[in-house]
Amino acid sequence: MSLNSLFTGLSGIQVHQQRTNVVANNLANINTTGYKSQRANFEEQLSQTLKEATSPEGPVSGTNPIQAGTGVRLKSIETNFAQGSLQTTDKNTDLALEGDGFFILSAGNGARYYTRDGSFGFDADGRFVNTSNGMLVMGNLAEANGEFTGGATDLEPIYLDLQKELPGEATSEIKLSG
Repeated sequence: MSLNSLFTGLSGIQVHQQRTNVVANNLANINTTGYKSQRANFEEQLSQTLKEATSPEGPVSGTNPIQAGTGVRLKSIETNFAQGSLQTTDKNTDLALEGDGFFILSAGNGARYYTRDGSFGFDADGRFVNTSNGMLVMGNLAEANGEFTGGATDLEPIYLDLQKELPGEATSEIKLSG
């Protein structure tokens, strides 16, 4: 038995360990809000040509090359962006996305971060933030008629003045049933 065959077998064990790590990470994050599962993909590492192909000669057909694989390697780790299940929470500031898209967050340094985690709340200054990391939730301002004023490049942190009071309004109609 050649030493090559040991390395070929070893490559299979190593990528199987990487696949196990990906599965373990999926299990560890099973209850993480907005987590997207991953899948490991593999490919043949290299083929070693033991005998070259031959071309047809007269009545004799040609032959294919004889090749032996030298193992396997990790090709990629793909993230599954399929829609997950939506769950209700007891917080009215939690949001969820249905379909494609991401929430856009900012750490205040101009960099943008994208997430599907909709665990949001307001900080003491009235800024709408991701509760797990404190990053600001970005959005477009809307006019009084509901029309948005800016595009994807005009995003601003979402802010509500928590000290502002709305004037009271008398009840104009009541319905009672029994």
